[in-house]
Amino acid sequence: MVSVIITTKDRVEFLKRAVKSVVDNDKKPDEIIIVNDGGATIYLSMLNIDDSAEIDFTIINHSKSLGGNVARNKGAEVSKGEFLFFLDDDDAYTHDSIRTRLEQFNNQDVGLVYTGKKFVYNDDLTSIVRENHPKHKGSCFENLLKLGNIIGSTSCVSVRRKFFIEAGMFDEKLKASQDYDLWIRIARLSLVAHNNASSLLYTIHKSNTQISGNYMKYLEVSDYLANKYEASLTSLNLYDSFLAARYLRVSLAASRKKPLIRFKYAVKSFVKRPSLKAAFMLLPVSITSYFYKLS
Repeated sequence: MVSVIITTKDRVEFLKRAVKSVVDNDKKPDEIIIVNDGGATIYLSMLNIDDSAEIDFTIINHSKSLGGNVARNKGAEVSKGEFLFFLDDDDAYTHDSIRTRLEQFNNQDVGLVYTGKKFVYNDDLTSIVRENHPKHKGSCFENLLKLGNIIGSTSCVSVRRKFFIEAGMFDEKLKASQDYDLWIRIARLSLVAHNNASSLLYTIHKSNTQISGNYMKYLEVSDYLANKYEASLTSLNLYDSFLAARYLRVSLAASRKKPLIRFKYAVKSFVKRPSLKAAFMLLPVSITSYFYKLS
C-alpha cells in the first residue's frame, strides 16, 4: 500500500497542482493525506478531484502552525501504507514518479528511494530551467555525514514505513535540516536507492530563493547534529568533513544579508575540507546567488 503525504499552508493553487500530479501518476497511490499546518481550513471540495481517481483522501487541518516536521509525522501516523511518499505543496511529481521509485523497493533492504529534480520557476511552471540527477545509492550513511545532504529535499523521497519508524521519524526538535537528519538515520539502518531519473518538479520562488537568511538557525542545527552524531563522526574520522558541509550551509544562509558571515563560514568550511563549493562562496554574491538558487 502506498501513501502520499502532502504538507501545505495557505497555497491552495499550488496544492491543487501537487494533488493533480499525484492523481495523474501511472501508478496511483492508495491514499493521499494532506496536512494543513495552520493555514486557512482546506476542504476536499476545494481541490477539484476527479471522483474516478479511486484514491482515499484524508485532510488534517491544524489550528496553528506546528512546523513541517510535526506535520509530516502526523501524516505518517495516520497513514496506512507500507511505503510513504512525501510532497511539499509547491512541488509536483512527473507522471511516473511513484512507479519508478516503488520498483526500487523490491529489494527488502532498501529503506529510502529518492529521485532527482527538474527545476521550474513559480511564474512559469512548465519550463524546466535545470535538472539535477540522482547519483548516490547503496550504503550512504558515511557519505551523508561526509558530504552533507546528497539525497535532497523531502519531496524527492519515499521511505519504507518500517525503517521510518525504526529511525525515529522526523526530529521535532530541529528547526532546520529535518530531512537531512532523517536521511542519515534511515541510511544507518538500510540501503538507499534512486530511480535513475528526475521525476520531481521543484519550484523556485523568484521572490524568495528558499534559502533562509537566518544563519544562526543553521549554526544551532550544526551544533545539535554534531552532538547527535558525535560517536559516528569520531569513529569514522569524519568530524572535519561534517563540519565543512555544515559551515557551507551557514555561509549559504548568510549569503545575501550578512556578507562577512558568509565569507567567514566559507573560509571555515574550506579549511576543514577544501572544496570548489566553499571556494565558490568566496566570489561576489551576484555570481553565487544565481548558482545556489537552483541547487
